[in-house]
Amino acid sequence: MKKILALICIFLAGCAATSVPPQYTLDQKKGKGLVIMSLRQVNAPGLAFPPLVVNYRKIGDLIDIDNGLFADRGGIPIHGNESIRLHAFELDPGEYEFHKVWAGAPGVGTTFSSIKPFAARFKVESGRAVYAGMLEFRVWSSSNYSVHVIDRQDRDLGVFAENWRAVPRDRIDVKLFADR
Repeated sequence: MKKILALICIFLAGCAATSVPPQYTLDQKKGKGLVIMSLRQVNAPGLAFPPLVVNYRKIGDLIDIDNGLFADRGGIPIHGNESIRLHAFELDPGEYEFHKVWAGAPGVGTTFSSIKPFAARFKVESGRAVYAGMLEFRVWSSSNYSVHVIDRQDRDLGVFAENWRAVPRDRIDVKLFADR
């Protein structure tokens, strides 16, 4: 049983989006695009709630494979604030959507999963970067949360430029997440 759980953990970790290295450059020939976005989790005062994982998927794929971004790791903290993380990750061209939020603790399994439908869509183009906005999750209890899309491009793109200097600003499109 422990081996099965270990394999599941390895698989889930492999499905997590990882930020590109600081020396990353946009290259049309690679056939990939870059997504820049921030993720913030705000828990109600006194609520000890596990870090959220936000799942995204490519729209129109025959096989629906979820990939995730973690609220507490990956990306970089913005101005030292661990509750806000900037993510920059590479994807194939196409339309995608964030569509599910969940939280869990090691050995416990899923303690929370989104029950309210939500979708924040974004489009990736080859050789270009897209700033999609900040997804903010406010958690009031295990059954009560809200999702907000916030335009923080001034802050986020400033932090991005400090950390990924090889991506020129004129190659970054700003297209905030669109609700379906």
